[in-house]
Amino acid sequence: MMLFTFSQWEMIFMETCLRNVMAQAQMWLVERLNYTGSMLLAHFVGAPEQLNDEYVRSDPFTEVSIRLGYTIEFPNIDSGVEIFGGATNLFNAYQSDFDTGKERDSGYIYGPGVPRTIFIGLRLKSL
Repeated sequence: MMLFTFSQWEMIFMETCLRNVMAQAQMWLVERLNYTGSMLLAHFVGAPEQLNDEYVRSDPFTEVSIRLGYTIEFPNIDSGVEIFGGATNLFNAYQSDFDTGKERDSGYIYGPGVPRTIFIGLRLKSL
């Protein structure tokens, strides 16, 4: 019969746990490039600065987004952790000629939906 002291038993237990939960890691990068060319838009009367219905040619814009992440998978226990961060609309392309007032032309929106946004996150995964 073999006897272990508490510290020896603890070491064997920790080694066994680590061996059973072997981690696999991978790094990934996602980038998105969205180019929108010049558009011919109808701009209707309503806002104080808009006195006539007219067609307006918009400037072209490019929206660039990037996301970088690191995934650690634990296949023996069918789970994982994902750490990520990034930015959407990296160069802050944004429509600068919005109408104002309660009578504004609500259909005169053509630019990116959000200004530059920076984010970080942690996701627990079940594989």
